Amino acid sequence: MTDEHFMRQWTDGHERFSADVDKGLARLRRIIEAAYGEPHADGASKTTEAMLAGLAATAVTVVVFASTVMVTTAGIPLA
Repeated sequence: MTDEHFMRQWTDGHERFSADVDKGLARLRRIIEAAYGEPHADGASKTTEAMLAGLAATAVTVVVFASTVMVTTAGIPLA
């Protein structure tokens, strides 16, 4: 039952979560471009976006995995 509840919440919030991640990556790209003072060519920009999206996906996966382990093993000594 808990799994079903989690999946329903994830499905309901996934579009908003994805949109927020896209906005965050776009903001990060603008900050990086401003820091270096020169906009990148379209090809480089798409490559940079893809790289940052991959890094963000990895970070989110690690956070979700770690929080799941912490929740499911609460009170159980792991070592």
